[in-house]
Amino acid sequence: MQYDDYDDVQANKRQQRKETWPPFRVLCSIAVAVVAAVIIFAAAYCILQSFHDAKSSDALQNESHFVTEANMMSTGVIEENLPPKESLPDTTADVPTEYDYSKPVPLGEAVSDDFFDDAVFIGDSRTEGFILNAGLSNTVSYTYKGLTVDTVFTKPVIHKNGALLSVMDALKVTDFAKVYIMLGVNETGWPYSSVFIEKYGQIIDTIKEINPKAIIYVQEIFPVSREVSATHSYVKNDKICEFNYLLSEMAKEKQVYYIDVGTAVSAEDGSLPAEAAVDGIHLKREYCLKWLDYLKTHTVVP
Repeated sequence: MQYDDYDDVQANKRQQRKETWPPFRVLCSIAVAVVAAVIIFAAAYCILQSFHDAKSSDALQNESHFVTEANMMSTGVIEENLPPKESLPDTTADVPTEYDYSKPVPLGEAVSDDFFDDAVFIGDSRTEGFILNAGLSNTVSYTYKGLTVDTVFTKPVIHKNGALLSVMDALKVTDFAKVYIMLGVNETGWPYSSVFIEKYGQIIDTIKEINPKAIIYVQEIFPVSREVSATHSYVKNDKICEFNYLLSEMAKEKQVYYIDVGTAVSAEDGSLPAEAAVDGIHLKREYCLKWLDYLKTHTVVP
């Protein structure tokens, strides 16, 4: 009986296992299928993403090549025709140094008289006497006794084309490449130096408007003799020195050429020698030639 009971119990367990295993097997199969599906999906996603990245990279390379080519064509240069960067010539040594307008025009090789063929001289009676005594018949002279930095715009003193014109109006109908200016001794009696330099600056600006390519020389004002400086009511060498400083600063600001031509005729103390002028102001012929020689050796070539 004991063995029979044992057999019955074992048979019942086997029957229970048979009833339990089928559902368990189904669940395991489903789990395996899910895992396999996940793995397949992940692999497919990676493949698609790699393909997309590759296409994007190609597109960017093509776009970069297109933009580069377009830029090269817009500048008229084809990249394939350029030499390697390391073989490009260094042209920095060929660039001229910038002119220092804060300094007077330096000494150079003397030019001939025909250098002034295309020049215009603007000035008062001092420049008027210079043109006559130096024999510069090949140049244009817009000069007048008592001319100032304001009357060059307003006073009709120049005969041009059958009419009387102001200096600046005459300049508008004149062919020229260079302008030499000396004005200021008559303005030393003005109460405000700022007015003088403002008006002078307007002359420079107007000349540039008339001919932007013109070379403009601002000549410093000659001193007067010691006697004149001591006795004249307003023409004083101290005032002339003040004006010359303002002129040099203006030349630097407006980038025109300042010539310290007073060096050619001044004495050691900075005044005009007594023998240089009959009246202590207007130069004799000998000193006009010194003036001319100084201009000939102080020129610029832009």
